[in-house]
Amino acid sequence: MHDGKKTFTHCDQPRKRNLIGGIIILEFKRFELRDKPLIDKYFEQHHYEASDNCFTTLFMWQDAYGIRWAEENGVLYIQGGGKREPFLLPPFAGKDAKFLDGLLRAKEWFVENKLPFRFKGVSKVVKERMEDLCPGRYEFTPLTATTTNTFTNLKILSTYLVRSSVKRKII
Repeated sequence: MHDGKKTFTHCDQPRKRNLIGGIIILEFKRFELRDKPLIDKYFEQHHYEASDNCFTTLFMWQDAYGIRWAEENGVLYIQGGGKREPFLLPPFAGKDAKFLDGLLRAKEWFVENKLPFRFKGVSKVVKERMEDLCPGRYEFTPLTATTTNTFTNLKILSTYLVRSSVKRKII
């Protein structure tokens, strides 16, 4: 609110959606060796330091930690936690995709699946980008360097657990 008027950000705008039968579902699937070039293309777009952002790690631990992947409109989504505590890594936007579109689509996925919004493995750079694009929309909980890898029990760099701070439905 500013001077009694509500101010809107990119995050408040309803997204245009291609609906088939009224439902859009991200189709998460297992990592297969043939997927490596595609997955690597997303990871090569930016400098990712966490071991969570490595095809080999994701492939190797997918069964033990319920890790799956989906791609939609030039954005890669990685789900972890299996069915007990599902979460997403922040979206990986390809050259032609917008990071904001990935954030909004991830938010829709959580709503569609009646799940609390949770990103894990959010780096400081991604945290700053999310805060710039959607100020006040997310709660960031720092995870120290003694925290273990998102999927395995290996030590990792400092990252954040992210939850939505906005309690409302997507239109």
